[in-house]
Amino acid sequence: MRKTVFLLAAAAALAVPLVAPAAAASADTQLADITCNDIDFNPQNRHHVYLTTDTPSFVMDLPEHPIDFYCYAWDGSVPAAYTVSYAWVSPSGVVTEPDPLSGVLSYGHGFSYNVHQTGPSYGYFYQATFTALP
Repeated sequence: MRKTVFLLAAAAALAVPLVAPAAAASADTQLADITCNDIDFNPQNRHHVYLTTDTPSFVMDLPEHPIDFYCYAWDGSVPAAYTVSYAWVSPSGVVTEPDPLSGVLSYGHGFSYNVHQTGPSYGYFYQATFTALP
């Protein structure tokens, strides 16, 4: 009995809870799991994009400048709007091509994008934007 009273008094004095705190529930829920691959003459690079309730949009720059770039969503992902453009860094900032590829990415509906028609150039990179749709 004296031991319990002592522990309660010590806990109160130190402001230490006597029970373990409950695990904090995260409000951050995963909405979409998107996988992007870029294929060049080098080995394939894979990038994962996770859209969540806290981060429903994501901008990805691909400085490795792949020839072919494609993305797809995993089963259970919500649809996501995407825009992919070929961009370059000029003295005044980032300049994107005038005709980007846009659409909706969902399970079973991905996209492929390539720059064979213009060929890779120094200073250019892909810029992709993904936004979860309600």
